[in-house]
Amino acid sequence: MHDRLRSARLAFGAFLAILAQPAAGGGPQTIRMKGSDSIDPMVRLWIQAFQRDRPDIRFTVESKGSGTAPTALIQEEAEIGHTNRSVHEKETGAARSAEGW
Repeated sequence: MHDRLRSARLAFGAFLAILAQPAAGGGPQTIRMKGSDSIDPMVRLWIQAFQRDRPDIRFTVESKGSGTAPTALIQEEAEIGHTNRSVHEKETGAARSAEGW
């Protein structure tokens, strides 16, 4: 369990570092997140920790269930889809179809 949590923290931190590059035009950047309601408290803690170093980055968080994450990513309604489970094959297939893989 601790290894999975550590891996999740590292992955989330690396992903945010990539997303948090200065926005074009220099204005504040907003990162949209959608997904799991069960890990919402942890997501909000990650955001608070991240914003200590990067207060210029804003977040919107919508936590309505893990199944909303892949759909939000495919439909470009979020930059981060947070989920507490593995992505189902049908969700992976939908992503591949949307991206033309």
